[in-house]
Amino acid sequence: MDSAISGKQRMEFLNENYFERNAVYTKIIITIVICLGLFIMVTLLQRYFPIIPSVITDLFSGLLFSGMIIYICWLLYTINIRDNINFSEIRLISPPINTGVIDGNLLAGKPSIDNSINLFTCIGSSCCKNGVDGWDSGNSICK
Repeated sequence: MDSAISGKQRMEFLNENYFERNAVYTKIIITIVICLGLFIMVTLLQRYFPIIPSVITDLFSGLLFSGMIIYICWLLYTINIRDNINFSEIRLISPPINTGVIDGNLLAGKPSIDNSINLFTCIGSSCCKNGVDGWDSGNSICK
């Protein structure tokens, strides 16, 4: 009995996520149809009202298609950053895991963002692992 209920809940969950994903695809199709409709209207307007300069209609058409492409790319981006199973979750790329390899700039004594800036946690020589002995006051960086 419990497996039937959990199976039904899982099916509802997947259907809901499928619906949300397809709603975004539907927005893409609606955007294309609206833009094509507006383009046809502008073309007919130019044909039947020759008083309107072609520069204005060409500019409007260019802006229309540019806006359409930008909006569709944004919608596709929102689809691609979402989880494939749970559309409500955004897939975040985790930061790289510290492998214990020492930065070459630290070994060479060159300034590096990693060894000179530690925002909101320390000031001056307290930022250095060696304390006051590791602080270069002339350059304001850790040695």
